[in-house]
Amino acid sequence: ADTFNASMTAALQSLHRGASADEEAAFLALSGGGESASPVMVMSEQAVWRYNSVHGDAPARAGYPDEGTYYLDYPYIVRSEDSAITRAAEMFRTAVRSESAADRLLAEGFRGPEGERDPSVLTEEAGFLPEPRDELSSPSESSIEDLIRSWNQLKMDSRVLTIVDISGSMLAEVPGTGLTRMQVAGAASAEGLQMFSDSSELGLWEFSTNVNGGLHHQEIAPVRELQATDGSGNEHRDVLASALQNLEPLPQGDTALYETYLAAYQEMSRTYRPDRTNVILMLTDGDDDNPGGMELDELLSQLDSLSSPSRPIPIITIAFGPDVRNLEPLQEIAAATGGAAYMTEDPTEIGDIFLQAFSLRIADTEDDRD
Repeated sequence: ADTFNASMTAALQSLHRGASADEEAAFLALSGGGESASPVMVMSEQAVWRYNSVHGDAPARAGYPDEGTYYLDYPYIVRSEDSAITRAAEMFRTAVRSESAADRLLAEGFRGPEGERDPSVLTEEAGFLPEPRDELSSPSESSIEDLIRSWNQLKMDSRVLTIVDISGSMLAEVPGTGLTRMQVAGAASAEGLQMFSDSSELGLWEFSTNVNGGLHHQEIAPVRELQATDGSGNEHRDVLASALQNLEPLPQGDTALYETYLAAYQEMSRTYRPDRTNVILMLTDGDDDNPGGMELDELLSQLDSLSSPSRPIPIITIAFGPDVRNLEPLQEIAAATGGAAYMTEDPTEIGDIFLQAFSLRIADTEDDRD
């Protein structure tokens, strides 16, 4: 299920990036205009023909799925019981089903009821098939609802507070890479930025013990839209990428994990945005290690008092390295917030785990339905 959800997430993200708001925008992108041109688009045969009729210098070429395709139909519905209207509607239906009307529809790039075409309109030269592909069976209502729910959920912009462990153990070298855990985690996190749209909001904290006076965390970059610019004209996406690459571990720093979870949850609760998916993403290479600090039971109690089903803030933890000996506390925290906890001994796998974590939104919609 994780693999499927991750693959589905990647596919939907790709579709979202190429989606056009309307036909005019789609035609502009197909012609190579606009901010991002897309060489492949899903559209009807008639739309391809209509596009080509005004872009003869650089026409689109029709292609078809080998497995079959779906067909658009145009139901004829009379929405009145008034006798005069129903008589007029019947006359009009007779007219649009006449031979002359059928010829006109073929001339406008449509097919007839038996799949026939006007070969001078839907030409083989432009890739149109003489005989249409087999029609796929219609998906079930529940399948359609699931896909729409997943699409809309993923379409919602993210609002993510990313927290990176800078304790002394992050200086350890990752075998076979010549890089420290900090460098590998920073590079993977910077790469993960590419998953998010420009209108997504992301922020960055670092944490260990006593990194900021009496606090165990330090804000490196506030939660802002990735496309926002600072006073120097730098885009927030670039600010984050640079900050992630330049995080420095504290050689003597321990891991005040639970206090940091609580501080992050309090901050994200205070600044909650109902129009976005609000998430806390924690990267750590060790268990909680802060003698005299907060215990797990206290953290879970605090989270329970702060959380609300109508204002979900899932905590996603990616724990990596051999120093992580017990995933169970992180799983309890995840369960308490509707999040997830992942563990790997190989920090180079963080990128793949990012995608799995992001696919939670698909899994969550399925769970909600159940």
